[in-house]
Amino acid sequence: MKKIFILLLVVVSVLSGTSAVNRSRKKVKASRLKYKTVLVKGVSFKMVWVEGGSFYMGAQKKNKKGINYDKYAVEEESPVHRVSLPDFWIGQTEVTQAL
Repeated sequence: MKKIFILLLVVVSVLSGTSAVNRSRKKVKASRLKYKTVLVKGVSFKMVWVEGGSFYMGAQKKNKKGINYDKYAVEEESPVHRVSLPDFWIGQTEVTQAL
């Protein structure tokens, strides 16, 4: 469960902050964001809708004009590869204790 949460956190960070996302970025007003509340064992969680998309994951330092060039990249960050994610819901705040 912890690994899934970390992966989702990374995905959301990448989709919201990278220049390699292959779709146009529009600023979304807070009033237009989609939310829902789910109940798990008596505890409610506010969920936020995340629109899917594609991005390049990884880094490389061999080709300065290549995708995701980083002169400080290490071998563990290779190979650069395209990742596509569908739309999904994610918790607005992190959960630090199992229910």
